[in-house]
Amino acid sequence: MNRLITVLLLMVSVPVFAQPHGCPIGTQLEGRYLASKGKGYLPNTLKISPTNDGDAFQFDLQAFWSPKPNNDGSATTQGVFTGEIQVRWCVGHYVSEDRACFLVFNMAQNKIKVTSFGECSYGHNAYPDATYVKQHGK
Repeated sequence: MNRLITVLLLMVSVPVFAQPHGCPIGTQLEGRYLASKGKGYLPNTLKISPTNDGDAFQFDLQAFWSPKPNNDGSATTQGVFTGEIQVRWCVGHYVSEDRACFLVFNMAQNKIKVTSFGECSYGHNAYPDATYVKQHGK
């Protein structure tokens, strides 16, 4: 099982999405990112903050799912993922022991693509998988 997870992480971690010269580094990575799901739906949000370790970043990812646009929130599911990622070669990894969830963060220019493996859903369809775009001035 561990070998399969390692192979999957390596396959996704190959910086195909991330371009070597477009990889944000250091404080360039810090900020607020949004993943739009279409008009009337709440976007997923991702906040990246630096830590005291130069290659480590704190993240706060909130994933939303609604059955229809312009929902009043009564049927919306929210998933919250927080933790620390080490960034190497435009790729960050996160493993949540309690949820057996693996997140891979591929960084390129002003975007971060998040891919999940394992039990990474909260409730009904609130997955973190998306391409997040940095919001300027945030």
